[in-house]
Amino acid sequence: MLAHPLFRPLIAASLVLAIAAALLFGLARGLGAHLAGLPLGILQQAENAPDAGPVLWADSGEASTDPARLRGLVAQAVDAAHAGGARAILLAIPLEQQSDSADLARVRSFLDGVDSSPDPAMRQRLTQWVAELDHDAALERAIRAAGNVVLLATPGELPLERFTAVSRALGFEPAEGPDADGVFRRDRLLLGDAASLAAPSATLATWLVAHGATRTDVHATERGLEIGKSRLVTGTASTWIPHYGRRAGEDGGTQRIALETLAAGKLAPKALAGQVLVIGRGAGLIATPTGPGLTTGEALAQRIASLEAGSYATRPGYAALVVGIVLVLSVLFAALIAPRLTPSARLATTVLVALGLVALEFGLLASAQLSIPLLNCSLGLVLATLAVWVLPEPRARAPARMQATVPPARAGVAPRPVPKGGDAQPSRPHPAPSAPDPTVPLTAPSLREISQTLEARREEPTRAEVADLLLGRSKRPPKPRLGRYELERELGRGAMGTVYLGRDPRINRVVAIKAIPIVEEFAEEDLAEARARFFREAEMAGRLNHPGIVTVHDAGEDGGIAWIAMEYVAGHLLSEYAVSDRLLPAATRASTGSSRSRRSRSSRSSRKRTCRRRGTASSARPRWRGA
Repeated sequence: MLAHPLFRPLIAASLVLAIAAALLFGLARGLGAHLAGLPLGILQQAENAPDAGPVLWADSGEASTDPARLRGLVAQAVDAAHAGGARAILLAIPLEQQSDSADLARVRSFLDGVDSSPDPAMRQRLTQWVAELDHDAALERAIRAAGNVVLLATPGELPLERFTAVSRALGFEPAEGPDADGVFRRDRLLLGDAASLAAPSATLATWLVAHGATRTDVHATERGLEIGKSRLVTGTASTWIPHYGRRAGEDGGTQRIALETLAAGKLAPKALAGQVLVIGRGAGLIATPTGPGLTTGEALAQRIASLEAGSYATRPGYAALVVGIVLVLSVLFAALIAPRLTPSARLATTVLVALGLVALEFGLLASAQLSIPLLNCSLGLVLATLAVWVLPEPRARAPARMQATVPPARAGVAPRPVPKGGDAQPSRPHPAPSAPDPTVPLTAPSLREISQTLEARREEPTRAEVADLLLGRSKRPPKPRLGRYELERELGRGAMGTVYLGRDPRINRVVAIKAIPIVEEFAEEDLAEARARFFREAEMAGRLNHPGIVTVHDAGEDGGIAWIAMEYVAGHLLSEYAVSDRLLPAATRASTGSSRSRRSRSSRSSRKRTCRRRGTASSARPRWRGA
């Protein structure tokens, strides 16, 4: 099948696409993910993230190194945010372990010891110290008082029960893992396969609290999540693509404040009214499409802002179908359309189509907020076209060994049953060497190559050759030419030359062409004289005008082969009637000769004076026509 001229380019283009897909998404998955997410990163860097609006990030900074101090500051910040009128508070700090400090442990041991002081004032003072040093209790109290706090949890580890019991909701992070190149591009709003039992992500849980909804108000549909009168459009499995922007402190970045500033009450209450507050840095950094990694807290703040503003993209369920259709069309273009174009047109068309696919992906992202990875399809189109372009042509099948179908020489042909009509013969111009035909190649094949080509064309065409003929790109060898004449088949062969059946394509006239390889038969010093003698003899033969002599139409030389185009007369070899048991009857010979004599009598009388003037006899007997 690989040798089939119709399927070879299809198989080559498909094989290249399969190998490229295996390399990008098998061995080099990071590179494939990077290429697929490149348009998203470029667009997000160009547009930047939407205005953070009602989302504020309180950076814990250096306080994150001391868990006890961090929880004390967070408790004060929660109180300040609640007093300022924040709509929702997300705690992006670790709450899985107790944060008892060494001082708190010593005071508690002293207070609970057997030898503790019985002085009530001292015990009251020690109890006050315990309350000041017990930051977990302070944070628990602040969470209970605020009533709109969302705790950050991981799928395998939950916050302490004391904090979970008093919080408004739990949000899980990460909801979706990074791509193969380590970049977080997609996220999920619900974790789990069953929509009714799925847990909300940290972004969705905070959004629900900010809008006064709960997990029970969420209903998953094919087009997204319906929450009361609101609807969040998502892709399959509630996936979405947040719009990340610049880091905090940069132009258009996240609104950032210091946790110490918020805890100390130095922020004006109106700056917190109606805000969604994210407190803490979280663990580790998150790589985003816009460049440097973000802390978990800052990344959550940007996700919440993106979801709040509705500025995010989705990958529809039919994206895979679209990619498959585009790849199939790319293969068909590379295998069936591109080979029929000129090299320059093929290159220009391929580049324009590839750029059009990339522009379409950017357009869908920018206008419809749809993510369909067409960049990889454009690369596949280019690779498939190049593969078909450099695909070597199959070797021409060697023609079968030529078998002689006629005797090696022909002495002449038998008379036709019906003699050549017309008494008067029209005057014929003298033949002259043919002028070069611009449609004929400058170099002509040898007589052996002509014979091999004619033999190859005699074979029945295969199905592949028929398919190529229907597609306009036949692989069958073209008809050989001498001058402007197309050679159909071989009629006979002599000691020096070969006679072919030819056709003049200009006037569709069938002729017999006698070809002699004059360059091979004569030495270089004798070639000019032999060429002149050949054309002189052709001219003399062209001057003859007799019913028993074939008419010479044309003569010329092509690629070292001298040829004469003459009248083609169908008949049989005289050698068939040259044996004793197959001689023609005398009556047939006499009737044919007398008939020819009567037909040509009037024409001979009209030429009598001309023949006398030339010094020739006018009563010459007619001869049999020869090939």
